[in-house]
Amino acid sequence: MLLPELFQQISLLNPFYHGTNLARNVYYGIFGSSELFSLIYIISFAVIISIISVYLFNKIWKKYGIHGY
Repeated sequence: MLLPELFQQISLLNPFYHGTNLARNVYYGIFGSSELFSLIYIISFAVIISIISVYLFNKIWKKYGIHGY
């Protein structure tokens, strides 16, 4: 049984989906534009999430008055 159309579209936002497809296609020797897009998507997602996590970490530390490293 297939997922509804909405869930299929949402799954395309998941970086694990792109990582799995990229690993599978590289393993089988399939190279094309979709692999390049997947690689760019994974790298940009990692950079954006890292920036957001550092921002939230610093904001929480300031909110609760935590000092020291």
